[in-house]
Amino acid sequence: MLSVNNIDTGYGKKQVLFNLSFTLDTKEITTIVGSNGSGKSTLLRAIYGLNPIWNDGTIHFNDQNISQTPTQNLLKQGLVFIPQKGNTFESMSVLENLQTAGFIYEKSSLNDKIATTLDIVPEIKQMLKKRASDLSGGQKQQLALAMGLIHQPKLILFDEPSVGLDIKRFRQILEIIQTLNQNGVGFLLVEHRIREISQITQRFLGLKLGKLELDKTVGKNFNENEELKALFL
Repeated sequence: MLSVNNIDTGYGKKQVLFNLSFTLDTKEITTIVGSNGSGKSTLLRAIYGLNPIWNDGTIHFNDQNISQTPTQNLLKQGLVFIPQKGNTFESMSVLENLQTAGFIYEKSSLNDKIATTLDIVPEIKQMLKKRASDLSGGQKQQLALAMGLIHQPKLILFDEPSVGLDIKRFRQILEIIQTLNQNGVGFLLVEHRIREISQITQRFLGLKLGKLELDKTVGKNFNENEELKALFL
């Protein structure tokens, strides 16, 4: 379980998140939605320790306080963050990206992890010698996801998996996410393409001006238009 407890954070003197709290099942797909500037990406960064928590708020992952935990230790605990930008090393080959992502492991162990990952994301298996800069947008997102999967995560924080993708490529990414989730990997996503993400998400967290305005499990009584549109007004 991931538990976010009363956190404030921001950039410089500008506060972005205000007293934010929620818990989620790390085996589910949860999507954070809201207008630009509502704090969605900042929330993922705060969970991963990239934005400091300003107050006495805490973040717990699987019953451990991770509020001050180094990134390397978060990876070992099964928590992975895929940012919206800069999530691959453009001048490196696909294989070098995977090897760099798994630098904390011994070579023999890393080779096994890469082989397992390539079975999950088979499209990039044929592109190991290609530079990341030569990949399409969808292939880059698959590579970024594969780099996270090296760590055999329990929960993946994924900031805008649809960025730069056409609908066909985005659906391919969603299929991979859904398959991983069916095999026990949880996701906390930031995504603005509501119609598509609604097909796989189990829960929406809605932010407005840095505050949690919606926490809704998706079900037969969930009215997407009525319950989400207030976040964007």
